[in-house]
Amino acid sequence: MTWHSPPMNLFSPRTVSRIATWNVRTMYETGKTAQVTREMQRYRLDILGLAETRWTNSGKVILATGETLIYSGPTGEKAPHRDGVGLMLSKNALKSLLEWEPVIERILTAQSKFQKVIIIQCYAPTNQATKEDKNNFYN
Repeated sequence: MTWHSPPMNLFSPRTVSRIATWNVRTMYETGKTAQVTREMQRYRLDILGLAETRWTNSGKVILATGETLIYSGPTGEKAPHRDGVGLMLSKNALKSLLEWEPVIERILTAQSKFQKVIIIQCYAPTNQATKEDKNNFYN
């Protein structure tokens, strides 16, 4: 009889969790999601925070490679393809995901179910943004 150890949970004391962020400048181009996925795999990341995705609305997409992308962007039928944040999760990281919330087009939160970990992915307005955009973000 062969004994197999159970898979390690993300954020457990016995595992190394690899987390990074990347301002992708846009994922609203053909092939960009595949490029981001390859880079995530190359660096063996569990969670990759994404800024400036330029995807509209919010949602969850399971990619053909097994990674999952949760995202938050501007909402509405005619929402502009600007701003936007996301988290790309490995298969293992997805097992640890308890819940996630698209707060606004520049903020997304995710919570782990095994350890009390909350990840906040945000994309702050730059100095070139309008005063109104800055105030909305910081409020």
